[in-house]
Amino acid sequence: MDYSQFLNMREELSLIAVLLLLFLADLFMSPDAHKNSGKARLNTMLPVILMAIHTAINLIPGTATDAFGGMYHYVPMHTVVKSILNVGTLIVFLIGARVMKREDTFIQTRRILCAYTLYLVWLCISLISAGHFLMFFIGLETASIPMAALIAFDKYRHNSAEAGAKYILTALFSSALLLFGLSMIYGSAGTLYFDDLPAHIDGNPLQIMAFIFFFTGMAFKLSLVPFHLWTADVTKALRVQLPLI
Repeated sequence: MDYSQFLNMREELSLIAVLLLLFLADLFMSPDAHKNSGKARLNTMLPVILMAIHTAINLIPGTATDAFGGMYHYVPMHTVVKSILNVGTLIVFLIGARVMKREDTFIQTRRILCAYTLYLVWLCISLISAGHFLMFFIGLETASIPMAALIAFDKYRHNSAEAGAKYILTALFSSALLLFGLSMIYGSAGTLYFDDLPAHIDGNPLQIMAFIFFFTGMAFKLSLVPFHLWTADVTKALRVQLPLI
């Protein structure tokens, strides 16, 4: 395996560096490290600064490339989409700065919330460059982990715990439908590469059933009608914990 292929994942590696710096900063900026004041310096603005640097150094598109046998596919347009996602995350951090300054918001809580958010963003930008349904599915399902953690973070609130349970159960059900659809797509087409799949689609009954299962599973993920009933509880829980939306 040529490990130099990881260098093609510039945006993903940059965001991993942001996550590592955030975790390292937690070791030296915790209350135990500053017993005199009990507060950590740059506690609130550090994620904002790191995210701004990450966004700035990844604004220039690179050259189109493939990695890992075509499972990772990059074109310059991906940089534009990832930059929009980075800017959106930066805006969320800026809006949430006043929430993070509250006295009842512990420093460890701030760090974990920021780390979960950045991890979710990293999985999303990985999905953007997916060239294979397997990488798409792994990234999509792994993104459900930090999402569920953000929803059910405040375990002492009834709304948060209930919303987290509903989201996890719904995500499991939709994942089963989506994966079953992907298995039938592979069985009928013989490939899961996005570029090769159109040439193998002939509209046979198995493929029609496969795409019905696939799009049904995606409808749960995207909260499309009539598979959106879990969204209200999740939104309410997020509004209670972080009144940003």
